[in-house]
Parts: sequence; C-alpha cells; structure tokens
Amino acid sequence: GKLADFLVLSGDYFTAPVEQLGDVIPLMTVVGGKIIVLREEFAQELGRKAIGPQIVFNNRGRYAPAPE
Repeated sequence: GKLADFLVLSGDYFTAPVEQLGDVIPLMTVVGGKIIVLREEFAQELGRKAIGPQIVFNNRGRYAPAPE
C-alpha cells in the first residue's frame, strides 16, 4: 500500500523475470514505525512471533485466508 513506511519482499521485484513476479510476496510491512504484518517464515528468521494476518499466497499472487 501507499501508507507503508517500508516492506520486505520475498524476492527482488525489480530484477525478477516477469513470469516470476507473482511469486514475490510481502514478508513484513511497517506502518508508522510499527510492524503491522510479519509473516511466520520471516518471523522465525528474526527470532520473533508472527504478527497480523497470515495470508496463504498461491498461484501467482492470488491469496486465500490462512486456515484457522
């Protein structure tokens, strides 16, 4: 979104081949200096707990809510 301070993506959006752009997903979103979304896989790397909705991305950027 336009309001984020910054976000961390799973890949380099600017150098990925066009056919792989749908596979680049957000791992962390920071708004107002606070982490709003931190995906489980990235949280583990940082030694933190996941934050926010854990959306399941599949098939070129389409998503579905994570199973409860």
